[in-house]
Amino acid sequence: MVMTNGWSNELSACLLSIVRQVADTNRKKTGRPTAGHIDIRHRPALYQILHHDPWLYVDEIVKRVNEHPTVIGERNYNENHVMRQLSVDGFSLKKMRKFASERDEAERNLYWREMVELVIFPGQLVFIDETSKDGRTLRRSHGRSLRGAEIVQEETIMRGRRISVLGVFTTIGFIDFHYVDRGYSAQEFLYAVRYHVVPHLNAYPAANSILVRRLYRCSHQATVP
Repeated sequence: MVMTNGWSNELSACLLSIVRQVADTNRKKTGRPTAGHIDIRHRPALYQILHHDPWLYVDEIVKRVNEHPTVIGERNYNENHVMRQLSVDGFSLKKMRKFASERDEAERNLYWREMVELVIFPGQLVFIDETSKDGRTLRRSHGRSLRGAEIVQEETIMRGRRISVLGVFTTIGFIDFHYVDRGYSAQEFLYAVRYHVVPHLNAYPAANSILVRRLYRCSHQATVP
């Protein structure tokens, strides 16, 4: 099979792998490849759409397929076509596994080594974490992939009106917080630390003497005077 239309070699290889898996699934189920309900020339477009956006609803998949450059003007598929083809090909709806794109295993290991060396008792720890809520906090949790294959979704997405909150908490609960009606600037973050975090800290090794802050790729480049 030769794929064109400007697709990259990596994407073409991925789609070809899906096509082969689908063919293997069909042979196991029927002893021979089945015709399905999407033209064989158009199935790579369907697999490409599911590869990039597995969380799409069926009507959205149909719209994307019919508007794809390899399909438009040739056929007009409906939801039944897509659903039957996905069933024949072995696709199922499952919960997506998400992870933060900021995660770093080396930083995580370093964090735990430092914690083991510094912490004498849990009451020493004071945590601060900045979190945000926007108009798109609720996101789709399920998507489609071949049976037995998980879906991993990487995202760092902030859109719409945003409220950012800096929470201050210990092992027994929240002790303070500060918020702004958007993302924190460096000066606003310093203000929150000076007036809502520092007053709760004590000299080491007393209680509330170790401040733990999550590390971000883009940290606020400033220091507390």
